[in-house]
Amino acid sequence: MFIMASCAGEKSNTAQVVESINTSSPISFTATPVIITEVPTQTAVVLPTQINIFEATPPVTGNIPFDQVQPSPDDSKMKQGKVFIDQITLQKGTLLIKGSLPTPCHKLRIELNDPMYANFTVSLSIYSLRDDSLICIQSLAPFQVNIPLKTIPDGTYIVNVNDVSQLTFSWPEK
Repeated sequence: MFIMASCAGEKSNTAQVVESINTSSPISFTATPVIITEVPTQTAVVLPTQINIFEATPPVTGNIPFDQVQPSPDDSKMKQGKVFIDQITLQKGTLLIKGSLPTPCHKLRIELNDPMYANFTVSLSIYSLRDDSLICIQSLAPFQVNIPLKTIPDGTYIVNVNDVSQLTFSWPEK
């Protein structure tokens, strides 16, 4: 049901009642005039604040190629966030990292810190980035990244993620 009243500089004593009627079931309706005491001659119209909701580009989740998680020049425009690492393993010469991003709007970033294999250590910085102007659903976004290890000297390696030891492995794999 809608109630319409004239407010554009005119004084009006009644409001009109308009009802849309569903023709599939008969409804009887009686409209009763409503008395409006006084309408000002100049009325300010207050419009609701416009809310811009931007839909984030769907993030790449699931098995993400390593070249899509490396830092880019646009990263400086975003806020850095957390990443939840569930598992790091070595399979067939590839580091397999499984985890979750805080929301689907976060983008995963992984940096291999140089020198990559110095002192038999593989050092990774893993973090997420988010554009704070986006409104995003609050749910974890699982991911998996495979980082191929290039030819590395034989030895026992430690994988450090954000300066915390996460995995020890021997190379070559046995």
